[in-house]
Amino acid sequence: PEEHALEKVARPDRSAALKAAHVAAQADADYDRWFHAKVQASIDGIKNGTNRLLSEEEWKVRRAELIARIKARQADTLQVKAERHLA
Repeated sequence: PEEHALEKVARPDRSAALKAAHVAAQADADYDRWFHAKVQASIDGIKNGTNRLLSEEEWKVRRAELIARIKARQADTLQVKAERHLA
């Protein structure tokens, strides 16, 4: 029994799963580093003046423009779907 316990049993399925988990964890860590660097760069840019904060009015205008673009795309998508359905 003791000799059997020391034998290494090959488990290619587990090996592949562990390798995939390691790759996924590394990708998550890479993304976290990238994201935190971007956030820090934005904060630093606000502090040193290379980035500026939008005023409330500027934000309202940008938000309204974005909402209008989204609604236009949604309307276009619905129109295309309706045309395909009728064809």
